[in-house]
Amino acid sequence: ILLDTMAEFCIMCGMDSNYDFIISELPKVRGQWQIIAAQADVKYSWLSKVASGAIPNPGVKGIDQVARVLRSRSEVASAA
Repeated sequence: ILLDTMAEFCIMCGMDSNYDFIISELPKVRGQWQIIAAQADVKYSWLSKVASGAIPNPGVKGIDQVARVLRSRSEVASAA
């Protein structure tokens, strides 16, 4: 029951959608992961492990930070 509650909480707080977003976007910007990691204030090794699926339950904070960076980069590219 606790895991179901945690999963529901993560979906409500947006982690699920942010996680899905970064998993779909990271392959598109693979050569820029070091820059993205630095901008998101996460380690490059963590980012690459999340992208490869080696970290099955990454933290909400890191996921949110990477999603924020990817979305801002996408907005800048759209405006150009």
